[in-house]
Amino acid sequence: MITLIGSHLELDAEFCFELEIAVVEAVNNAIIHAYADDPSQQLDLEIACQDDAITITLCDQGSCFDCFPEPSCPVTDNSAIEDLPESGFGLYLIHQVMDRVDYSSEHGTNTLTMKKILPSAKDDDTGST
Repeated sequence: MITLIGSHLELDAEFCFELEIAVVEAVNNAIIHAYADDPSQQLDLEIACQDDAITITLCDQGSCFDCFPEPSCPVTDNSAIEDLPESGFGLYLIHQVMDRVDYSSEHGTNTLTMKKILPSAKDDDTGST
């Protein structure tokens, strides 16, 4: 779906790849953490294209986060590749590739909203200063 949207909007491969990373990590987190790997549960994913950005919203009815701080990098300069954890990078990656990330949990529904500014909108901002 991201590839189709990217093609339609004539977005470059790197931009689309970053969107894919965010979606895959968000969906994985919802499946693993909110739903405890229960395959019978449902996720709702919405992708909205505005003039200046793409907004991706993921909703689930699973367990919620107690808090949603911006994560720090789980890797240090001294980290050996064989010592890196197999998990714990998802939220960090999402925050690195998206321009805005918001999370809320209300009335039993968890909502993760991720926004990425389109390159053309960034070009417009830099050209007007």
